[in-house]
Amino acid sequence: QTTVPPAGLNFNRFTEDSLLRHAQFVVEQVESYDEAGDSDEPPVLITPCMRDLIKLAGVTLGKRRAVRRQAIRHPTRIDKDKGPTKATTTKLVYLIFDTFFSEQIEKDEREEDKENAMKRRRCGVCEVCQQPECGKCKACQNMVKFGGSGKSKQACLQRRCPNLAVREADEDEEVDDNIPEMPSPKKMLQGRKKKQNKSRISWVGEPIKSDGKKDFYQRVCIDSETLEVGDCVSVSPDDPTKPLYLARVTAMWEDTSGQMFHAHWFCPGSDTVLGATSDPLELFLVDECEDMQLSYIHGKVNVIYKAPSENWSMEGGLDMEIKMVEDDGRTYFYQMWYDQEYARFETPPKTQPTEDNKYKFCMSCTRLDEVRQKEIPKVAEPLEEGDGKMFYGVATKNGVQYRVGDGVYLLPEAFSFSVKPASPAKRPKKEAVDEELHPEHYRKYSEYIKGSNLDAPDPFRVGRIKEIFCHLRGNGKPNEADIKLRIWKFYRPENTHKSMKASYHADINLLYWSDEETTVDFRAVQGRCTVVYGEDLTETIQDYSAGGLDRFYFLE
Repeated sequence: QTTVPPAGLNFNRFTEDSLLRHAQFVVEQVESYDEAGDSDEPPVLITPCMRDLIKLAGVTLGKRRAVRRQAIRHPTRIDKDKGPTKATTTKLVYLIFDTFFSEQIEKDEREEDKENAMKRRRCGVCEVCQQPECGKCKACQNMVKFGGSGKSKQACLQRRCPNLAVREADEDEEVDDNIPEMPSPKKMLQGRKKKQNKSRISWVGEPIKSDGKKDFYQRVCIDSETLEVGDCVSVSPDDPTKPLYLARVTAMWEDTSGQMFHAHWFCPGSDTVLGATSDPLELFLVDECEDMQLSYIHGKVNVIYKAPSENWSMEGGLDMEIKMVEDDGRTYFYQMWYDQEYARFETPPKTQPTEDNKYKFCMSCTRLDEVRQKEIPKVAEPLEEGDGKMFYGVATKNGVQYRVGDGVYLLPEAFSFSVKPASPAKRPKKEAVDEELHPEHYRKYSEYIKGSNLDAPDPFRVGRIKEIFCHLRGNGKPNEADIKLRIWKFYRPENTHKSMKASYHADINLLYWSDEETTVDFRAVQGRCTVVYGEDLTETIQDYSAGGLDRFYFLE
């Protein structure tokens, strides 16, 4: 409980005004009572007296655990007027406003508009609506995504929206709530048993390809249901309280491990940054895949790709049905690919299989392999051998080519300079001071200095590639796994004998040439930059620096 009556309240004289003033506390106690009640008990919250109290006092539902910091103003019943006319909006904006401000928007009661009226739905913003499904109650166990039959069509018992319950009771006081009966425990146990004993698996047809010890197949029959490569399936999790996992079958084979398939996983919207606000039927492609046994498959599902139309930019204001697919428990759709690291939604990649790998093509494996190949440093264009080294003309890392003569960024620890930087002056030790006599004395000796950059990381080192080489092994072949660079060092103004003060009055893109050379690992390279001699420029230094990123110059 978060709202309690004041200690000085005289309960011997509890008037209507006192009830309205402390209506939030009363309603929260009723909410708590309903949560602890059995599923077959009618909620007390939807009784006429409680609904009238909620209307008169302006009680906020679904926030029983939140601290209510503003006092409830004493309301009076005010007859609603029609108010201003509706603004011109798109269908999506109208639906959003109709959800949150339904009392302020005029509703046409004509018969032809009743068919297009919105179905009653949860508010989606209260604490109850935002929490995930428990996966343990009867309603969750009957859901298709938890392995049930899906006949009940009931929300999780932990997610029964109090705003929806009150609104339904207000709109229809005489008609009972149309709640389908929950399936009996006997039927639920039978369904579970059938799901766990799904072991009748047989291949359809002959193997289409043999690769080593693996015999690949195009179709398989699981309990009289035929699956083929490219179909989407639901997979039973180890924990029955979790929803079914959804994946696309990209390959099926049999080897010493048994009857296997390769699953390219889909990500539900609730596992993305959208959370509970996402469409429960929308899935997202992710770069995750796994080899699994066919016995884990729960059943076949239909996942539809909703490609954006060619005229998508002009369809924002059309009065069309926003619902993408029908909710039959086995049909889903996807539109985007989800980057889990950066919480970013992108257009799905278009990678087509070749005839050689069509029987086992996985888009996730292909993309992950491309990323790994980009991250592996490589050398090309061999030049000559000498002194136990093989020299090359180009090295590649993360899709960027580095050639002899290019400027490169290096980690600060890649090399040091001949001029040693001066150590910063040490602060004097704190003296013992009587804190009662001087309570603010600590401010004079604080370690923190406003605007100080002493703790800022050092910038990248800048060098110019002189040689790209690999050492030769004992068999005479180059060790291309260990690429080395021979570079010339460039000094920044703060790296010279003038120390940090020289950078205060120097251009941030100014460097100093040096004849010092050093050998560094190619792994220390962080990027490519451009370094030119200032006298060779055909434009001003300011125009050159502003013409692009990573541009430096030296004059001496």
